[in-house]
Amino acid sequence: MPSPPIPPEAQTKALIESEINRLTEFQTRLQRRSHFTKNFKPLDKLGRGGEGSVQSMSYSGGGVVAVKTLKQAYNPSNESVPQAHNEVRMLALLMNVGEGPGRDTICRPATDEMWYPCTPDLASQAILLEFCALGSLWDYMKEQCCVDARGWTRPAGASGSWEVPHEGLLRHVYTQLLEGLAFLHYGYGTTAFGGSCDKGPLGRKPVVHRDIKPANVLVCPAKPGDHEALVTVKISDFGGAAEVNGHRSHKLDKGLYFFTRGYIAPEFLEDGVSRSTMDQANDVFAMGTTMHYCVVGHGPWKKDREDRNKRVLHPKNMKKLVHRGGEVLSDGFVKSVAGAVTYRQHRKDALTLLETLKRGNAAHRRDFVRWLVDVEGPRIEKEREEQRQREQREAEAREKEELETIRQALPTMCMVPDCKNAPLPHTHGCLDPARCHMATIAHSHMLLSIYGTWADPRSHLACELHMARHPNRDMQRAINHILLKAKDLKLLRDSWLDEVV
Repeated sequence: MPSPPIPPEAQTKALIESEINRLTEFQTRLQRRSHFTKNFKPLDKLGRGGEGSVQSMSYSGGGVVAVKTLKQAYNPSNESVPQAHNEVRMLALLMNVGEGPGRDTICRPATDEMWYPCTPDLASQAILLEFCALGSLWDYMKEQCCVDARGWTRPAGASGSWEVPHEGLLRHVYTQLLEGLAFLHYGYGTTAFGGSCDKGPLGRKPVVHRDIKPANVLVCPAKPGDHEALVTVKISDFGGAAEVNGHRSHKLDKGLYFFTRGYIAPEFLEDGVSRSTMDQANDVFAMGTTMHYCVVGHGPWKKDREDRNKRVLHPKNMKKLVHRGGEVLSDGFVKSVAGAVTYRQHRKDALTLLETLKRGNAAHRRDFVRWLVDVEGPRIEKEREEQRQREQREAEAREKEELETIRQALPTMCMVPDCKNAPLPHTHGCLDPARCHMATIAHSHMLLSIYGTWADPRSHLACELHMARHPNRDMQRAINHILLKAKDLKLLRDSWLDEVV
């Protein structure tokens, strides 16, 4: 079936504006806010930026989405009408012009009606996006490449040396990122693609991201049928994106958070150059800088020898770098990175770099999977086994220490549920019985040293004592359970146990 024709740009924007106006109607946004509150439940905080925060939420219909919460702005001429954030308009434009897999190279809206104005409150607006379970490329590459002196992989943020990833993985990631960039600039991978780098996309102007960096690239699990290491990466965070030649100005860009130091092309760092004029060339430079980080663990800049407050472009020479597969990085890959991390007059466009990179991808992909099965898989399994043994030894040491603590603490516990500080054959364990935090009906005084252990009676109660129908009986059952286990572990003298029970 032939694809539907691409509508004129003006028609698409009119439809987007009409949908935004519908969502800002008072009754509609009240209903949607209520729907959001009832059906979306917070799970984990994923990150926080200059404009807001992102967290994962479960949906009552099943599944998990990422919810970006931003400050809600209102129309200056009518303060009762909320304004859609720039990211809402950019994503709507990208999703509604052309069809094809190219749209999957970016972090897509989770639903067709992704925008919830004035949600969860009047000062906020929410955008629903697809959830990428493996986090950012920044953290993912650190977990893959940052190793300590023993050769063990270190968690993100840990110190250690950087191992150059296997070229198969680097090519796999870089190819997807260039495809995403080509989609933004040319409509690549969709029916809006004009056919070459000399033509923009059909039905819309080229879109520039203006803040590409490893933290704004998200990682998802591999596609069905692929090795789990062949992860999917997506360009995200379009809050600062803009249309090329879209009559943007510094005033329009005011309030948007974009441009990150280290990822801005040299030509836009010169005095008198407005960063609002950024075009596709800066996106290419930022993408190349992102890959430079993936290869060597840092950016392509260094401090100027004469002016220490100034930085100059000095990318790493990758021609002799050996990746984890034991071979030198190929000339084609090195050229594809160097063609992006350079000055404007030598910089290539995304489509040209993509064509250069794709020529050797199939062979390197096969080598990567073979290396994963024959070399990396056994190494990871060995590392996991060593980690398991370390954790087991540490757990045994903790258990031994806990048992010794309980052995000393149990004889000083008050085991009588309705204790009134009556004389007993042992002493109370709490420091101040009059102000004991356990002083509820049928409480038992205990040393703080067994707080949270299996010897803590509260860990054996079905509910809080003040909510129990028979608190004395429930507490006595818990105490009996503790005493029986203590006797089984030979932590108590039988004569003392007989006196208490």
